[in-house]
Amino acid sequence: MASCGIAFSYLIHVYSGKPIPLQELAMRFMRYQRNQHRNGFPQYISVVLGIFILSFFSVDSSKTINNIYYFFYCFPVIVFIVKNGLRWLGDVKRNQLILLLLIHVMTAFLTEIGDPEAAFNYLKNSLYLAILWMGLEISYQDEKAVALLWRLIATICFVAALWAMAEWLATYLRSSSVSRISLYAKATNPVHASLSILVGWFGYWFKYGLPMTTERGKGQYLATLFFVFAFAFGVCVVFQSRSGVVGTVATMLAWLLASKHRRLSVAVVVCGAVFVWLTGLYAPLMERGGSYRTEIWLDAIYHLYRECPVLWGCPENENYMYAGKFEHPHSAFISILVDSGVLGAISFAAFALHYFRIGLQTGAIWFAVSMVGWGGVLATSNGLIDSPRPLWVYFWVPTFLAAIEIKQRLKADTGDDAVSS
Repeated sequence: MASCGIAFSYLIHVYSGKPIPLQELAMRFMRYQRNQHRNGFPQYISVVLGIFILSFFSVDSSKTINNIYYFFYCFPVIVFIVKNGLRWLGDVKRNQLILLLLIHVMTAFLTEIGDPEAAFNYLKNSLYLAILWMGLEISYQDEKAVALLWRLIATICFVAALWAMAEWLATYLRSSSVSRISLYAKATNPVHASLSILVGWFGYWFKYGLPMTTERGKGQYLATLFFVFAFAFGVCVVFQSRSGVVGTVATMLAWLLASKHRRLSVAVVVCGAVFVWLTGLYAPLMERGGSYRTEIWLDAIYHLYRECPVLWGCPENENYMYAGKFEHPHSAFISILVDSGVLGAISFAAFALHYFRIGLQTGAIWFAVSMVGWGGVLATSNGLIDSPRPLWVYFWVPTFLAAIEIKQRLKADTGDDAVSS
């Protein structure tokens, strides 16, 4: 593809010591942008995003991962947005979810204004996320591009899950003891690895697998549903990820609320839960002992009330240790409250409540998938606005896809291009 060719050409020139001037590079991109849809630009975005997500499992250099995103994703998307700016601006005006998120971002940015460096980093990371959303908007215009994107993500996550399960089983057969598996690169953190894998797993089955089995009868659908959640639980056990369990339960609830066979689906899930409880399959999740989450969260709230301006939160560069030994509150939502104060928390709550309401109302598939991330960050992560890292995979990618799908569903239901989501 043209954009890929130009990007790789630029890298070759950089390594040869003769980089192409940025002005010339931009003109080349503009030349190729004229027929982007005909030349497969949405598919290009899907492939690059798939490579970007793969890099979290395979590349141990943050700089390399960031360069993949900045150069091969951001730059082409920016050129596209520059060319189609007015139309994209119109889409933003009609998308209440994105507007509410923008209000939160600006509110949180203003709470950081007292620290210029922190404010700059927050704004920079917010712009990177905005470009991620715009690229997904472009990709979503082509159904083949969306299918390509999620098949790539599902394949990457499935292979990673099988690798982890094989390693866990080998360890168990050697020593008759359970272990907590760590993968490679940015997936060495078992929580991030499990949540990323679960998003890919649920994304494929909810979007493509389960709808196909529904057409083949209730029996096959229920058997497949049991397999999907059993495999997800297996992922949580292998990584000893209790955040993964929370994300899986949240996803399960969102899917059941939208399921056509709700009563039978609930029966399958309840039977599975009873089986896990009676057989003690949950025991490996308790191997790590207590999580101290309650103590950390209470201390974080007390710290905000006692030592920081409650309205706009604590400074980012302070060296406070939560519960005496933790560097951050271990909850994205508590982190927002502590870092951005009551103002930031209220603006985020407005976005979240509208997201839940409209997601459940429309029954959007990506909304159910995104609950992996929303449930997972309840007890992990330090905030939500950050530079490229696994959080993007399990929280922002499915959340942005859900926002786009919700907008499309509302358009289809009303037949009005001006509908808001």
